[in-house]
Amino acid sequence: MRVVGANGQASYDVLVPQIEGGDPAVSDEFDESMRAALQDQIDGWPADRFTLESTDRSAVVHIGSRVVSGLLVTSWNADPPGAHPTPLVATVVIDADDAQPITLERLFPDLQAGLNRLSQESALLLPDTAAGPDFVREGIEPKSENFANWVATPAGMEIHFTDYQVGPHAIGLIDVTVPWNRLTDVAAPGLVGVVSS
Repeated sequence: MRVVGANGQASYDVLVPQIEGGDPAVSDEFDESMRAALQDQIDGWPADRFTLESTDRSAVVHIGSRVVSGLLVTSWNADPPGAHPTPLVATVVIDADDAQPITLERLFPDLQAGLNRLSQESALLLPDTAAGPDFVREGIEPKSENFANWVATPAGMEIHFTDYQVGPHAIGLIDVTVPWNRLTDVAAPGLVGVVSS
């Protein structure tokens, strides 16, 4: 779905991932959540004027038998343009069993234990990415905001880091995938089968 508009501060022209078919409650929740993610990007900046545009990274990442995951990556630029655009990242994960979002709090009954594990696993995976062994450690501290952007895939929990979160802008956006078998002891038992479907 293409969303075009302006509000006096922001001008935007963004293709928002949407799904068709299947359970209408699930597709409606996914579509509404993706549009809300874009609205958060439009509303989440101070009074300076800016533009938001689509990138080629936005996608419905995975439609499983029990889960739907989507990624929205937009290009933010000051108006007039600054040194370079900044990519903004948002994700949506919907449980197809009950048409409700799966948040970190829902996935991990003991949220801090889950965040600790994501931090540990990210530390093992990041050296093999463009961030390298000198990745920014603060970007993977066990805090909700550091792991808020994730999608469910059959391979695991795919974590998307924001610009500058784990390294300089020049390396681009970085993601890592933590296999589900590394999370089963901290994830809600009833949700492991959902997110891995």
